[in-house]
Amino acid sequence: MKNTTRKHIWPMSLVMGLAVIGALAVIVALTALPGSAQAQEPENPFAAPPAVIPDAGSIASSSTTGGSSVKITLTLDNPGALDLGSSVALYLEDDYQIEDIDMDQVYFVGRPGTGIGRVYVTDAILVEDDDHFGGDDDWDIQVFVPDPNPDNEEREGWTAEQSMGIQLVLDKAGIKNPTEQGSHSAHYDVLLPGASVPTLDNPGADERNLQDLKTWAKISLSDEADGRGKEIVVTGTGFNNGTGAEVFVLVADAEPASCRDLVTHPDAESLGTALVGSDDKFTVTFTVHQDEFDPGPVNYICAADSETEPRFSSDIDVFDLEGSLTVSPDSASYGDEITLKPRDVGTVNLIRVGPRHAWSPDGTCPADATCNFDVEKEGSDYIFDLPGGLDERTQITVHASAGKETVYIGVEASSLDLSKSEVTANESIIIEGRGFDDAATIPVSMVTLDGEPLDVELAGTDTVNGQRVIQIDSNGRFVIEARVWTIGDGSNPALDDDTYTLKVVDSTGFEGEADLTIKSPTITVNPAVAGPRDYISISGENWPQSTEDRDWQVTIEVDGRIRTERIDTTGRFRHQVRLSSGIDLGEEHDVTVTFMHGDEDIEEDATFMTPDSGISVVPAAARPGDTISVELLGMPVYTLVGEVVIAGTNRLGNIAVNTDRDGNATVSGILVPAVDPGFYSVRVGVGGQTAVAQLEILTDAIGAGAATALPAAVSDLGDNLDAIFHFNNNTKDWTFFDPRPEFADLNTLSELVGGQPYWVLVKDAQTGVDWNGRLVDFTCAAGDCWNLEIW
Repeated sequence: MKNTTRKHIWPMSLVMGLAVIGALAVIVALTALPGSAQAQEPENPFAAPPAVIPDAGSIASSSTTGGSSVKITLTLDNPGALDLGSSVALYLEDDYQIEDIDMDQVYFVGRPGTGIGRVYVTDAILVEDDDHFGGDDDWDIQVFVPDPNPDNEEREGWTAEQSMGIQLVLDKAGIKNPTEQGSHSAHYDVLLPGASVPTLDNPGADERNLQDLKTWAKISLSDEADGRGKEIVVTGTGFNNGTGAEVFVLVADAEPASCRDLVTHPDAESLGTALVGSDDKFTVTFTVHQDEFDPGPVNYICAADSETEPRFSSDIDVFDLEGSLTVSPDSASYGDEITLKPRDVGTVNLIRVGPRHAWSPDGTCPADATCNFDVEKEGSDYIFDLPGGLDERTQITVHASAGKETVYIGVEASSLDLSKSEVTANESIIIEGRGFDDAATIPVSMVTLDGEPLDVELAGTDTVNGQRVIQIDSNGRFVIEARVWTIGDGSNPALDDDTYTLKVVDSTGFEGEADLTIKSPTITVNPAVAGPRDYISISGENWPQSTEDRDWQVTIEVDGRIRTERIDTTGRFRHQVRLSSGIDLGEEHDVTVTFMHGDEDIEEDATFMTPDSGISVVPAAARPGDTISVELLGMPVYTLVGEVVIAGTNRLGNIAVNTDRDGNATVSGILVPAVDPGFYSVRVGVGGQTAVAQLEILTDAIGAGAATALPAAVSDLGDNLDAIFHFNNNTKDWTFFDPRPEFADLNTLSELVGGQPYWVLVKDAQTGVDWNGRLVDFTCAAGDCWNLEIW
């Protein structure tokens, strides 16, 4: 053998068999020595047995494409009995490519129709490259016949009946076709056990010829159907390496008889050239243009190389130029200009946009559509303004003589623009809608906040069939004004601060949405710390706005006393309260503001503090010339009280008082100075520590018979006053004063006279009221708030 390479795959049974034969050879050799007892030399048992000569055989390959992995099937019609250890040798010329053989893909099987049919995977293969067809690197593949009865303990061969029609199959087991077009030789032998594979140098057996296996020059297209402007790749195999290859297309009604006829046709067009590589392959890439291609499966393509005798592809591929439709832009709003580009579709008969809009060149309108938009044709393009009432993803269809083409356009959804995104309850906003159906209307009840209908202003609405509706213009737009106040039977979301969905739905179901935030109502108490008889201011923002038809107010509860205040047109209010002289000190006090509307309300809370007191003044109100006492707590111990300052003057005089071991003391006999009535601080200094309290200095008492005008006389009662009644015992007449504005012209009591009794009705109990120079407590019992007081 010359340049032989063997790959051995030995089964254990074969190894054991060879060992037995080797041992037998030694024994026979010994018996043949001179002087042996044998009288006659036996036949040589190691002479190569002759091959089994089948009466016929055939071979088939699964592919004629150069370089492709193939399935090879060798059929033996009548090989005779195949003893255990027999093999079949398959010879292929050197252009075949063989790598490692996959034994799992090599098997014997009875030919279909023989009644055998079972698959037997071989358990031993030998692969060798040697000279079989005049080349040093031809291939022989020796496949050993497996046991046909593997379930039996004894290994057996094949009977003549079992082997009739047997097939050896190498099912893509590692064999590839030659890369170039041509006819490729194949032989086979059936070898008895122990027979060697013959070669041209060492025949030893009678090789049997098989029909040649073919490979052809071929092409393939990356896509056999596509639209204009697409890029297609042509791959050629089996051509002459080192030559040039060229791809041609011919538009024809029928496929040409051969690639030669196509290439030599006067109307054939070149699609490109390429150099054939060492693997006998090439690729040509072309773009589908209008000049070379016609619509439909009428574009025939093949290739040829540049040999003196050109090699033509054995196949002709057909390319189907499909119609196409594009739209620009691919996303638009209602009323935007759209350009529609149908290509390779023939004559356009109808354009449909969505389910309802249509246009035709002759004005014919389908019964299920409305032809309500104009189309302008420029060359092969169709230009129009996008109509309204379309889905977010709308289908555009062109009906033409060559068929129907469809494209989709993104349509901006129906949308709402709000003049404000954060509002207070009952505030007016402007709602602008876009992208609604221009043929529809919007019932005002379909303008909702969190599902409840909003209060829509009359402007911008019409009455149609007794129903108030919003009109949509030809561009799918509308503008309305609405108040953020719902008028349905459900709860009013405007009274609950949160972010809600404001939705508008037209009569054909197109809807737009926007988020609307209801601001949180707030209240503020100022100052945050206040003492007895101080004024505090309670202000609010983001409350329901008052309007001409809705005049809102809030109730304000401060430390158990209730008042009311109007909300202005911006959702604000401000109310001033004077704290009672008896308010608890050193505590947190609640302020509650409530807005009521039917069964729904808004309630917000705040607090303020009264200071801890290390000093108190007794009494808390006095006239000039009166004396007061100052009680001290928690001051420096065993320390002299250094000063008691009222209205900027130290009123301590010659009074000397020391604090006790707890820092407590009482300073009595402090003279109230003659100053204007009002509130004054009382500042006490003890050993470098200062404490402050408040003293109300009253006016001098009005004597009997002297009069004080109303309502100034009772200003200390403030809005807690309901009414004052007086009975004149001389005239037996009742007179009254009611502070409400509507009683201004009806009141008969205009002043309070010193020494006279008056019935005073208050809303709530109130302590420490300045009543003609006296501090009076007005009380309520079981809902009865009448008090009889002498002025």
